Amino acid sequence: MANSSPEAASVFPSVLRFLTLIYRRIEAIRANYCFLRIRRLRVRILPPVLQRLRFSEAFFIDVCHLIPAHLKYLLTFRCRNTASSGPSSYTHRMSNWRLEWTSERSLNATHYPSNAPPALNVRLASWLQQRWPDGIKTATPSRTGTHIELKSGLYSAETSLAKLASLLEAFQTTRIETGPTPPPTVHDIPVCYLPEFAPDLSKLAAHTGKGMDEIARLHSGQVYEVMSIGFLPGFAYLGQTPEVLRLPRHDSPRARVRRGSVGLAEDMTGIYPFESAGGWWLIGCCPLPIFDSAADTPTRFQVGDQVQFHPIGKDEFEMIEAAG
Repeated sequence: MANSSPEAASVFPSVLRFLTLIYRRIEAIRANYCFLRIRRLRVRILPPVLQRLRFSEAFFIDVCHLIPAHLKYLLTFRCRNTASSGPSSYTHRMSNWRLEWTSERSLNATHYPSNAPPALNVRLASWLQQRWPDGIKTATPSRTGTHIELKSGLYSAETSLAKLASLLEAFQTTRIETGPTPPPTVHDIPVCYLPEFAPDLSKLAAHTGKGMDEIARLHSGQVYEVMSIGFLPGFAYLGQTPEVLRLPRHDSPRARVRRGSVGLAEDMTGIYPFESAGGWWLIGCCPLPIFDSAADTPTRFQVGDQVQFHPIGKDEFEMIEAAG
């Protein structure tokens, strides 16, 4: 450690003894790495040091500076592991679901062994919050699963994990008994694909070897599913874009992207609800408002909805935009 003071060096053995004590208390968890929070500082002790103490697992503890005065501010000890057995595990697998800790108070629930459709994640999020309002602060559906944030300090980690595991098993049974997920909401979205509304359309045409009209036809010729909401309020990640139109994000994002711009990136397409910076390929523009903070439901799309685009001309674009 560069420029270490003698005072810091003298306390180092005490810290290692403290870590050894902590490790002995969590042997059953078989941690792969641990975090020690010391006020605003994080301390790194490299694996060779710990190996000399005969630790049976590799610890990676992020550490900046080690000063005795900061030891009294030790707040929490957190461990993560990739083992899959037992309620203390970082990942807990059931017959159809997997629970994975992402922080001290949050987990991801994903369908196992393959991801569930977004509509099912929406149903699960609502179901969990209804069944355990005392323990769950929020449950948010996403493209690959459901993110669960627990209320702070009410239940231990093991109790929370056991409760969520039982709820997921019950949800699986409920799904079987109640039948398939109800049909999704379908949105018909107008898009103007003219070059003046699509700054990247000509570049995309040159890259793919397709004409601009053909790109508009390909993009609007299929139904997309809302996989998740994020990046901006109301920004919906829509999949899957036709393979021929899949490109990585721009290396250098634009500083300003027009509100309503329709963009492509990798296997996703999306509509910018506000003017913002952005690195997606812009191939058109939608005249409809995508987000309305004054509405009862501010976002036009919800996870699990379906979206169908249809091409419009400039006159129709301006008429719809003027109507608000």
